[in-house]
Amino acid sequence: MQRATTPTHVFTLPFEASLIKEYRVTYQQNGSTVLKKTEAECKKSGNEIRVTLTQEETMKFEANKTMFIQLRVLMADGTVTASQIMTDLVTDCLDCEVLS
Repeated sequence: MQRATTPTHVFTLPFEASLIKEYRVTYQQNGSTVLKKTEAECKKSGNEIRVTLTQEETMKFEANKTMFIQLRVLMADGTVTASQIMTDLVTDCLDCEVLS
């Protein structure tokens, strides 16, 4: 992921998203949580959950370091599941001014 951009992370589920009661996506770096995205900040459709980060949010990550991403889901039947922890290298941007 490059800082000062607006990436979208797509989670493909092995079940229909309509079976989900609640979910959140956690982004960590250096052993600390940098961002937590809730259902209100994501989109779910079919068997996918999409999370788009803002320029400001990507600027919270340190360049040249790995970030970790995980989706946790509360199902309608009360069970909780989590995705594998994914990694992505954060790269810098030469012009980190927010474009609007």
